[in-house]
Amino acid sequence: MIGVYNENVDQSIQTISKDVSTLFAEIEANIRDGKDFSYDTLRDSYITLEGEIQGCITVAQGIPKYGIIISQLNLLSSALDKLKQLHMIGFAAPGANKEDIIKAVELNKSAFVTAFTGMLKLQEGLKREKADKS
Repeated sequence: MIGVYNENVDQSIQTISKDVSTLFAEIEANIRDGKDFSYDTLRDSYITLEGEIQGCITVAQGIPKYGIIISQLNLLSSALDKLKQLHMIGFAAPGANKEDIIKAVELNKSAFVTAFTGMLKLQEGLKREKADKS
């Protein structure tokens, strides 16, 4: 059983999804353009995302029967931590070429897209259920 639709949680998940997509776009563009794509260059983006995820978790914890969504958000937080660790080491072994680095980034991006698809579909289902009851 899952709780009722909450617009704040839905909007937060959408914002986090957009901001993660922007982070990946920036990393990929910097790699392709030969610009600095180091973790230090994009550190502020990670801090913003961590804050957004923690804020969403806090809201979700106050909603009855939101255990599934809280679990999804905790997994997202862990995935972001792993991405950050990979980013700190440059996404690939030292000396890797640009194509290998981009492949590593794209693989990580794919995992986030899959996670967000599931989260947003769940939110859409809750929204529909709320509309049907109205």
